[in-house]
Amino acid sequence: MCFNNIKTANEKLYDLIIDAKSSSSKKRYSDEKLTFSKLTNWRFNELPIQVKERYELGNAYITQDELYFLVLWKLNLGSFKPIAHHIKKNMPEDVIKITNRAFNALLAFFMESKQIKEYVIEDIKLYGELVGGAIEILKELAGVGTATASLVLNCLQGINENLSPPFITEESIMYLFSNENLLKKIDTNFYIKEMLPVYFGLIKDNDLNLNFSTIERGVTSIYHYKLHQSIFSFASPFSEEDWFKFSPSESVKSYQKEFEDQSIPTGFKMRMNAEAMAARATTQNNSAPESNSSWIEQALTTNNSTIGISKSTTSQPSTKSDMKTQIKVLSGVNALTELSVTTAQRVFSVQQKLESLEDKIEDCVAENQKLFVKVDQLEAIVRVQNQKILDILGGLEDMVAESLGSDSKRRKLGI
Repeated sequence: MCFNNIKTANEKLYDLIIDAKSSSSKKRYSDEKLTFSKLTNWRFNELPIQVKERYELGNAYITQDELYFLVLWKLNLGSFKPIAHHIKKNMPEDVIKITNRAFNALLAFFMESKQIKEYVIEDIKLYGELVGGAIEILKELAGVGTATASLVLNCLQGINENLSPPFITEESIMYLFSNENLLKKIDTNFYIKEMLPVYFGLIKDNDLNLNFSTIERGVTSIYHYKLHQSIFSFASPFSEEDWFKFSPSESVKSYQKEFEDQSIPTGFKMRMNAEAMAARATTQNNSAPESNSSWIEQALTTNNSTIGISKSTTSQPSTKSDMKTQIKVLSGVNALTELSVTTAQRVFSVQQKLESLEDKIEDCVAENQKLFVKVDQLEAIVRVQNQKILDILGGLEDMVAESLGSDSKRRKLGI
């Protein structure tokens, strides 16, 4: 059974593969302090706890440094691409604000959601659209695409282990779909319509205690092990000969069919829905207005990262005057942020009205089409009647011509 192999791979292969990759690499991270194994431990165990602690203090987010090291971890887990430097192009406060907005969109949903095993297809579709909106928010950051955004959102597992969105890897796509061309099509729609149905289907089929991260580590391990089995020193934990093949269950196929027929909202609409949900979470978390204009400043000036990263990427004020200036700037930025959230809610309201108007227009168009059909039918009837009249007139002309011919003959004969 595919899930048993995924579970086995998570439990017996993942750590061994990470250690093997770490041992074979001379790379070190965070001022040469961390091996890849330790960076992996930070990604799964320490950073999610840090995000949870920030959430309990009022605001969940990650810093620019943490985002940078998440991307480094992601790139070294799979096929390395030199793109991590793009993260440095973002302003540190932008990373905090944008990740906070994306997290809040899902945290509000977490607070209102039922248990994942109780989900029906409508719940899954709503979940998918909100995750899609959070992904679109995170894409505002330079160097962040769909896969990286899903990795950032997975950091919420410290707050809700079962509902934190799955991180999609190239390895998971290759194992689940065996189609290399799909690696070029990784976008928000692909994540919602192709990946989520498989993950939810696997959870539905099994009563075991599992979550999206368990599945992600399992499927990634299976593909890694299949690809590099010859160089690994540890034996295969699988008993089946076709352990590396994924066969979708009936539940997975059912969800895939449901999502295949689903009309996915535009990225803009998903983002507006997520922004509205994020605004709701912000209102619930921050009862005092002044807190909205101070927490980002505190996050920038406090090095509370679990990885012990230096603060070199975050500029610090050198004088009291600089500090006052930065506080004023941050206050202005936060005021604009609050205004943008309000504007986003208004835009969403206008968009709903426009959609209602579009529905009415579609109804009018449908009625017009019915009228056009009736007009066409009337035109056909008129054409038939006209032809009958023309036929009668033609007959009359023949009769008149025949009568005139008879008169002419009689005159010639003197009759």
